Amino acid sequence: MTMALKMLLPVVTAIAFVADAAGAGVIADDDVSAMLQAKVTLTEAIATAEKEAGGKAVSASIDDNDGALLIGVVVAQSDRTQKVLIDAQTGKVVKVNANGEDGDDGEEDDDEEDGDE
Repeated sequence: MTMALKMLLPVVTAIAFVADAAGAGVIADDDVSAMLQAKVTLTEAIATAEKEAGGKAVSASIDDNDGALLIGVVVAQSDRTQKVLIDAQTGKVVKVNANGEDGDDGEEDDDEEDGDE
């Protein structure tokens, strides 16, 4: 892949993100305001997610986790997809979910159930 194409990929992904949001309805003013105040750009979040999951971003969304703004990026690999949650203020990976898993941290619940028996 040429350097120009590599540089264009995050821009195309960002446009697809906006187009997807527009197709689903109007982007909420709160989401726009939050992203404008975020320290991490959508392009940076996509790059972080791709590096973390080892694939290519196919979609992105704005997620709220108890008041913390997260950028959710779905990354595709050859045999699966993962949703990587990036903190919009720090740029750090918060969580990686296999596609179809919810965003709740159910890991502790599973351990507690196993320990009760």
